[in-house]
Amino acid sequence: MIEFDVLSRKGISRDNNEDSYAILTELAGGCTALIIADGMGGHNSGEIASSRAVAYISDKLKDMDITSKEEICLKLGNTISEANYDIYRLSLENPLHAGMGTTLTVSYICGNSLFIGHIGDSRVYLIRNGSIRLLTSDHTYIEELVRNGSITRTEAKNHPDKNAITRAVGIIPEVKPDIYFYDIIDADTLLICTDGLTGSVTEDEMLEAFLNNISVKSICEALVGIAVSRGGQDDVTVMAVKFSQSE
Repeated sequence: MIEFDVLSRKGISRDNNEDSYAILTELAGGCTALIIADGMGGHNSGEIASSRAVAYISDKLKDMDITSKEEICLKLGNTISEANYDIYRLSLENPLHAGMGTTLTVSYICGNSLFIGHIGDSRVYLIRNGSIRLLTSDHTYIEELVRNGSITRTEAKNHPDKNAITRAVGIIPEVKPDIYFYDIIDADTLLICTDGLTGSVTEDEMLEAFLNNISVKSICEALVGIAVSRGGQDDVTVMAVKFSQSE
């Protein structure tokens, strides 16, 4: 059994909430998909890019058959690549939307299997046995510096270029998503979020919210509440997911 909830809030410095999301249940094979996107671009382009990406992926996943692990990974990657080109093509058709793009993270759950398709700096965390683990890797300039040893994780927190994204959906005609596969066990929980949360809330605070709140709704409210209390400049979207074998 899967229990989930989502909460999204517009940043106080934004005209529109450029985050978009969807939760799809009762897909083929009893699968569930959770999609989150954080748009970028002038005018209202960020909102258009993120909402179109979520809608495109949603339509494709509704028609996706359940096959082998390898086939699902391939189909998920191809679908995200197609969504990328769809948004890129749209950006060429209207000068107001030139250069628009979005992060995109798709969590596709089938039984005890979790498939993740990922581009950008939205994140998926796993909370298991009282600890928190990041399942995705940010496509940012800062993350590249950390990985190659140029700066430390502590230095990255206050780096002037910490928001520079190196890979996004819709910016160029072709982009390669990261595809992950994980096994899920009873009592696992997931946190799926945009950088409006990770930019202001620490991983220790995220874990505390999961440990101190019983319902997925209260978890989302607690985490968004922390982000808002610290200024709430950026749009923030939080999904909480709990897995249980009980019916």
